[in-house]
Amino acid sequence: MTLPRATGCEACDQTGFLGRVAVVESLQLTDPIRAMLMANRSLDDVMKLARETGTWIRFPQYAAFMMKERLIGPAEALLAVAS
Repeated sequence: MTLPRATGCEACDQTGFLGRVAVVESLQLTDPIRAMLMANRSLDDVMKLARETGTWIRFPQYAAFMMKERLIGPAEALLAVAS
């Protein structure tokens, strides 16, 4: 299957993108998360709370957001979550 790629112009050197963006995974450090970390709770417990409270943004979620905002294309989103 061929994925659509961004079309370019002179300003972006025919890449379809100008500049660089990072597709990241992040954990918002809230007071409950901080308390669990300080109490030396297991990573599984911390991540369970993060999933339940929506404070953990995973690669696929962020890649989808970046694609929706037209900052990356489908091929770049797949590369970000596949590696």
